[in-house]
Amino acid sequence: MFIAAGKTYLTVSQLKAKEEGKLDGVLYRGYKVPQYRDVYDRRVLYFRERFPCFDSYDRLHENRYYHWYAIEDGQQVTLVYTEDETPGAQVHEDYLPNAKTAFYSPQWIDRELVAAGWLKNKT
Repeated sequence: MFIAAGKTYLTVSQLKAKEEGKLDGVLYRGYKVPQYRDVYDRRVLYFRERFPCFDSYDRLHENRYYHWYAIEDGQQVTLVYTEDETPGAQVHEDYLPNAKTAFYSPQWIDRELVAAGWLKNKT
């Protein structure tokens, strides 16, 4: 159980209650970004990245992912982070580009959120 953007979630799956299609992700390897509605009918963008692979053994056997869920709540974005095989979720409220988070957050997510119109780029 965790709280994100002022609402309580019992499981991470509640962030993906209803699929709404995919947005073109032109900034990160042509990735299409899945868009969902959570159980509170708020828009959620879902991002994922595979754990690093350092050799051929890793490429054959590594199947874990990092997961980020961006929740649109009015004028702010809340970022929820999970990892495969690691219990719980970490939350960063009022997320902004280049924000320092307590969890792994790559810059390509910032670019995707700016491209989707969810964040304004601070240059």
